[in-house]
Amino acid sequence: MKPPREEAIEVAQRGMRWRSPVANYLTGETIKTTDPRFWLVRDAVARGVTSMWAGPPNGGKSWGAMSLAVAVAAGLPWLDTFENTLGRPGRVLYVALEDAIDHTFARAQAVVRGLGFNRKQAQLVEVNLQPTRDPLRLPDDERAFAESLADMKPDLVVIDTLAKVMVGDENSTKDAGAFCDSLGRLCATTSILVLHHTGKDGFGKPGDAKVRGSSALVGHMRHLMRSTVVRAGVSAVAVTGNLPIGRDRFELGFELVEGGEIGGDVARLTALTAAAADQRAARASARAGADVALV
Repeated sequence: MKPPREEAIEVAQRGMRWRSPVANYLTGETIKTTDPRFWLVRDAVARGVTSMWAGPPNGGKSWGAMSLAVAVAAGLPWLDTFENTLGRPGRVLYVALEDAIDHTFARAQAVVRGLGFNRKQAQLVEVNLQPTRDPLRLPDDERAFAESLADMKPDLVVIDTLAKVMVGDENSTKDAGAFCDSLGRLCATTSILVLHHTGKDGFGKPGDAKVRGSSALVGHMRHLMRSTVVRAGVSAVAVTGNLPIGRDRFELGFELVEGGEIGGDVARLTALTAAAADQRAARASARAGADVALV
């Protein structure tokens, strides 16, 4: 009888499916479930699988996702809090189907201004972050989209939003399963963050917010963030998933100053403690001449 490893190699060489050599997966390198390789952005976007960010309409998801995309493109931590495990600038495809493309460009510009990037840093983001409004329907367009991903090789794909991309009825278990299966296959070469809406209860506790549509949508996701608006300019975000999480709840602070000091809108996003959020809200209400809104 041949040793198991030799047999496995022969099986692979004969092209047999489902049986392939996996050498030393128990006795080789020790891999911990807390290993950074499981994350693209720690506690926010899992690597090589589909993550979801669900929240109420006009609750700051698109601003938050854009700031995350900018951080990945620049090779920086998100919100100065969540580790970017790439260790380098990453390529991001942002599929923005809810807004006009100029609105998406303006959102990216405001985030970059809020981070205080210089021209060189802004150009780095411009090279690595590719917004698009080209129609995408999954699973129908999966093959063509996979070919585009193979050409671009993005580290992250952001889909804004699920309702604009999913084929069929989001309340149908069958349609939701087909959509999620398609995302799962696409994740063979990238990580995907899908933005989606919660129901009408999206203004209570974040962990209680019900994701809209079939429960299969949540069941297929390996990582989930649910946000709710708790006060003007602040959303609470609850984090759950299949990986060990370092921070299971945080507050996303958002401030949009229209026509800021450098000639355009400035978006400032931060991860806040409850105390810091209260202090910022007090300062915002006392400051004259600055428009503060959650968009």
